[in-house]
Amino acid sequence: MKSLKWGMMTFAMSALLLAGCGEDLTQPPKGEMLTTNHKEKAVIGDYCWTVDGEKTCEEADKTPQEALKKAEAIPVTMETAVSFKVDSDDKPSAAKLSWVTEKGKKGEQKMDSTLFIAPKEKGIYYYTIEATWDGSGENKFEGTAEYSYKVKIQ
Repeated sequence: MKSLKWGMMTFAMSALLLAGCGEDLTQPPKGEMLTTNHKEKAVIGDYCWTVDGEKTCEEADKTPQEALKKAEAIPVTMETAVSFKVDSDDKPSAAKLSWVTEKGKKGEQKMDSTLFIAPKEKGIYYYTIEATWDGSGENKFEGTAEYSYKVKIQ
């Protein structure tokens, strides 16, 4: 009887531990920017996220420039390919990239799926990637999330 209780307790603890290792479905997945030599985590900004009919929206309390002011810029060579990756089996169905330079110049850039080409002008750029999920993936993620990075084009 004692060994049965011990076995059940061990099983229950293992199940709890494994459950804690899965994706947190209540928030957008974490994002990363991949360059030739770097892999950097994103700062998540505004998002609206729906899972199983439950919608959660959060607004960032800082702009990407404010949130990343003290962060070290990711070095990227001019006109090279950069990739955006999310930490999830459910990939975004669409993504768009906007940027602002340290001097205040703004723009948008086309993304090919999760890839984009770094600009040909040197300087510090604050990138914001707005990723959208349409609910068609395995986890049925639906919503939008903003991912921000500070990049130094050299």
